[in-house]
Amino acid sequence: MSFFKNLFNKKPRIQKIELARRFDLVGRVGQGSMSKVWKARDTMSGKVVAVKVLDLEKTKKFESRFKAELKKPSEGEVAVALKHPFVVKTHEYGYTLEGEQFLVMEFVDGVSLSFLIEVQNEVMQGHRVRLMVELGEAIEYVHQQNYIHRDICPRNVVLDSEHRIKLID
Repeated sequence: MSFFKNLFNKKPRIQKIELARRFDLVGRVGQGSMSKVWKARDTMSGKVVAVKVLDLEKTKKFESRFKAELKKPSEGEVAVALKHPFVVKTHEYGYTLEGEQFLVMEFVDGVSLSFLIEVQNEVMQGHRVRLMVELGEAIEYVHQQNYIHRDICPRNVVLDSEHRIKLID
C-alpha cells in the first residue's frame, strides 16, 4: 500500500528549460542576495513578465539548513499558490538546464517603497496610511496561508502604476 501512496503523492515532474529560448531577457531590473530578476518577453505568450532566477549555490546552502523530513516547499511552489491583489502574481516556476530555480511573475512597472520613503513625494505623503494598510493585508494573507515572508522591507514592496502595493520576493 505504501508503494501506491508514494507513487501518487510525488510532486509533478517539472521539465528543465533553456531560459534564453523561452524568454527574451530585455534587461535586469533587480538583484537580491540570492537571485537576479529580469524584465522579459515570454516567447510563448508574448506577454511582458519578470523572470527571477535563484542562485544555485546560495539556494542549495539555504535549503540545506532544513531537515529533509520537513518537506519544505520550494519558493516557486509557495509563490504560485499565493493569490492576493497586494502580492505579486507568480504565473509559473521551474528549473533551468543548469538546475537553477526560476519564477515567472507579473511585471510590475512601478517604484519601490524604499524609493518613496527616500524622496517623500506626493504619492508617499498623500497615501502613506493606505499603503501601510495594503501592506498589512498582504502580510496577513501570507500568514493565513501558513507561510512566513522572512524579508519584509521597503525594497520588497513595489507600487504599481495605480499606486497599489505589490509585496514581492
